[in-house]
Amino acid sequence: MISMCHLFLFCTQLSDCYHFFTRK
Repeated sequence: MISMCHLFLFCTQLSDCYHFFTRK
């Protein structure tokens, strides 16, 4: 089972990647 902390970190990493690509 995925912990809430791991899930939160995963989501923040995805959002960081998303902002990184859309910023270009």
